Amino acid sequence: MSKSIFDLFPPPRFLQMAPVGLSISDSALRFVDLRGSNGKIHLKAFAEKVIPPGMISGGYVHNIEELTKIVRAFKVEHDLNFIRAALPEEKAYLFKTEIPDTAEDSMRDSVEFKIEENVPLSVSNAVFDYSVIQKHKNNEAANHTDVIVSVLPIKVVSTYIEVLESAGLTPVSFEVESQAVARSVIKQGDKNTYLVVNLGLEKTSLYVISSNVVHFASTFILSKETTMRGLELTASFADKAALEKGASCDALWMQEVANEIQKLFSYWHTHEDKQGELGKHISKIIMCGDHPELGLCIGPVSSSSKVPVTLANVWTNAFSFDEFIPDIPLINGNGNKDSSLKYAAAIGLALPE
Repeated sequence: MSKSIFDLFPPPRFLQMAPVGLSISDSALRFVDLRGSNGKIHLKAFAEKVIPPGMISGGYVHNIEELTKIVRAFKVEHDLNFIRAALPEEKAYLFKTEIPDTAEDSMRDSVEFKIEENVPLSVSNAVFDYSVIQKHKNNEAANHTDVIVSVLPIKVVSTYIEVLESAGLTPVSFEVESQAVARSVIKQGDKNTYLVVNLGLEKTSLYVISSNVVHFASTFILSKETTMRGLELTASFADKAALEKGASCDALWMQEVANEIQKLFSYWHTHEDKQGELGKHISKIIMCGDHPELGLCIGPVSSSSKVPVTLANVWTNAFSFDEFIPDIPLINGNGNKDSSLKYAAAIGLALPE
């Protein structure tokens, strides 16, 4: 029988502390601690720790012992305890299906029956969660509920649990990275459809999000030439003069990322799902991620897109800038290597449920 993520680690009964959001990517650990008072949220703390190349790739942890040491040191340095963590997008399967309109407590069983029809995993080796998109109530024969289902191999989830618990952390919940990012950058209750581009040094993820739910997710690895260009920029980023000499995102975007975006637009707007429905019109492209040239990529991607392109406001569900200004800039600049756009997943995890 398949398991919910929550079945693997029941939340402690004594949760008095607010859990922080912790994202673990191929390149870094990042945490965000959001605290609330008087009905308002503020940023208490944040930090990142670079992970050596190759320790995690494609969502797999290749050196559990060394990663555990890094996570443990990160925990001690920042006094972390309870966390909400992100699971790697690359190893998740995402599909839309319809299930009979049943009682809430039996809905999970109905979703479980659909897993082996849609993903190459046996139910016994799968961990899954789902989000309700829409309930259809036409007549008794046609009543059904549309859901989006996320499925991961239990082996992958267990590895991350092992690392975190061995490092002394207490996982309260897990969420697939794309949904964590969506919770950060899309206003709660927004019914529109967006493409979120999560641009990294070595890989880029594309998420189609509609009504706050991730409907499609894809990750591709950038070419070696693109990756090396990004690493060179990171190494020299403190040199402001080098940036002002014309550091540009054009080559990266026009040759690879923009092509992938165009492919996705074509697929999304022309491909019918199993229910015979086309994807809803994508109204905007929203960009986040940890690539050092991210702030320069708006122009190149806008020139190849028919919809508006903007940098993400990762604090959109946390606070208004009229009420609170976080101690972290939106983008890299003026010799500062940090950027709130790196922390989209961690922020989404840290937001109150």
